[in-house]
Amino acid sequence: MEWLKILPWKEKIEIIGAKKWIIDYYYEGPPPIVIELLNKKKEFYEKIVKLLDLQKTLYAKTILFLKKPIDLELIDLATSFSIYIVKDDDGVIKVINGEDIYEINNNTKKNVKSKIIAKECRNSILEIIKDEALTTNEIIDKLKLRFNEKTIKSQIRKLLLKGEIIKLYRLNNGKLVFGIPNKIYSLRENISKTSRSKYLKNIILSILENKSLTSSEIANIIKVDKSIIIPILRELKKEGKIKKIKNEWILINHTRG
Repeated sequence: MEWLKILPWKEKIEIIGAKKWIIDYYYEGPPPIVIELLNKKKEFYEKIVKLLDLQKTLYAKTILFLKKPIDLELIDLATSFSIYIVKDDDGVIKVINGEDIYEINNNTKKNVKSKIIAKECRNSILEIIKDEALTTNEIIDKLKLRFNEKTIKSQIRKLLLKGEIIKLYRLNNGKLVFGIPNKIYSLRENISKTSRSKYLKNIILSILENKSLTSSEIANIIKVDKSIIIPILRELKKEGKIKKIKNEWILINHTRG
C-alpha cells in the first residue's frame, strides 16, 4: 500500500476513546488520521461506531478502507458522519492531501456501483446460457435492456478468463458460441462442420470418462441422431482415444489388461 510510505503510520495500536480500541492504522498528526480496514461487510456498523468515537475524542480524520464492496446507501451514511470511504491507495492519498469528502466518497460510490453492475451482468450471462449456447451478439440482444454493450462484452471476457464459460464452437458465419463447461447443449443447425466434429469429440470423451456407453446411449445423451455419432466414434477409435468392447465404447486409458 503506497500510502503507508507517505506518513509514519502506527499499525494495530491501542487508542483510548470512550473505550479502548485497536486501530488498524494511526497517524498522530496533526491532524490525527485513523484508518480502519473493512474486511467483512457485517463489520460496517462496528467500524463506524469506532471511527465516530475517535472523531470526537481525537478530532481525527477517519477513513474506512473497503476490502469488500458495500451497499451504496452505507457509503451515504458514512459521508453524513464525515467518514471517508476509500477503496485504494489513491483514495487514501486524496484524504491526506485534504480533498473534499463528497468528491472522494462519490468516486468510491461510482466504482462500487460499477462493480455491482459488473457482477449482476456476469450472473445474468450465466443464467441465460444455462440452457442455451449463445454468441456474443445473441447475449447482447437478450441483455441490452439491462446492460450496455461494452459492459456485456467485458464481462464475457472476464467469465472466459475465470473459466466459468468456454468457447464451444464456431458457426458457419465464424461467430463463436459460448456455454458452460461440462454442459451438453443441443447442436445448432448452423454450426461449422469442423467445429461440429471437434465439439462432438470433446463431448464424447467427456461422457466416457466415468462409464462405457453404446452408440445409441451416447446419441441420446448428446441429443443427436445416431448417424451423426457413428462417424465421430470411428474417428476417435482411429485416433486411439476410444475402443469398442462388445457393444459399448470406452476410453482407451480406462481399459484394463
